[in-house]
Amino acid sequence: MADKDGPAPPARRTKRAPRWVKRWLRTKTGLAAVILGTSGLAACSSAGASTGPVTLNFYQFPDVSGATNTEINNCDAQSHGAYKISYQLLPAASDSQRLQLVRRLAAHDATIDIMALDVTWEPEFAEAGWIVPWTGADKQQVVSGTITPALDTAIWKGQLVAAPDNTNTQLLWYRSDLVPTPPKTWAQMIADAEQLPRRASRTTSRSRAPSTRARPSGSTR
Repeated sequence: MADKDGPAPPARRTKRAPRWVKRWLRTKTGLAAVILGTSGLAACSSAGASTGPVTLNFYQFPDVSGATNTEINNCDAQSHGAYKISYQLLPAASDSQRLQLVRRLAAHDATIDIMALDVTWEPEFAEAGWIVPWTGADKQQVVSGTITPALDTAIWKGQLVAAPDNTNTQLLWYRSDLVPTPPKTWAQMIADAEQLPRRASRTTSRSRAPSTRARPSGSTR
């Protein structure tokens, strides 16, 4: 049944995700997080080859870069026909993404296997029981090599509830002629900002200093 925020839920077979799927999720480069839904991804198991590839539905915002599709294709190839990841596009707007996922999960939609969430949604989804913690060897794979600030965003009440996927890094640009030494704390940045008008005024005054011209020798003017 379709809703106004997205297509009808795709058909799926209820199987668990293999370890190579989890490795793919944990090694994606790039703060969003990859989440394992409670419907069938709590552990790993083997699938019967006679039943054909198992479809794992991955719900995420539209990635116009093409990186996600490339990673999915690589992952599918590595499964040797055992599993296939179906990229289910969420709306482009963040609020609409959350709304569609909440509606589906609240209605016990069993087609959601993997989700990409904003980190601010993780507590809500964890408290509702919609996502499962990463534990044991799987958790160690997520923790290993992940920078602490990014990893902290995936922890709720002492449990790792997501695998950091990508982050937006903020940069502070400054003019070295006005700020010889960049600030290292918020207090230093505020103090520098209060001084900037005076520094800028002095710099502007120097740049507008009057120039002199000499007349050539023998000039009658």
